[in-house]
Amino acid sequence: MVLESFLIEVDMLCSPFYGQRRPVMQRGAKLLCVSDLLLLGRATIQEARSLLHWLDCEAGFGKMGVCGLSMGKDPNPSLAIALSV
Repeated sequence: MVLESFLIEVDMLCSPFYGQRRPVMQRGAKLLCVSDLLLLGRATIQEARSLLHWLDCEAGFGKMGVCGLSMGKDPNPSLAIALSV
């Protein structure tokens, strides 16, 4: 069967400022400063780039797709631009 030749792996990044990565002073999802939103976006793109580079060069995965849901959809166009440079 054709589908048996595909390897599918799902990895989820936990965004900075959320989950276990949330700063101690931050309550819930509300960021402490507006500038934290910019840092969150930049860190998400850098971490995704690093993960994709590792998957390609170290783990041997070839073609990969990236998608995002909720806030994850926002950095995807920036990630695509960053990877094409």
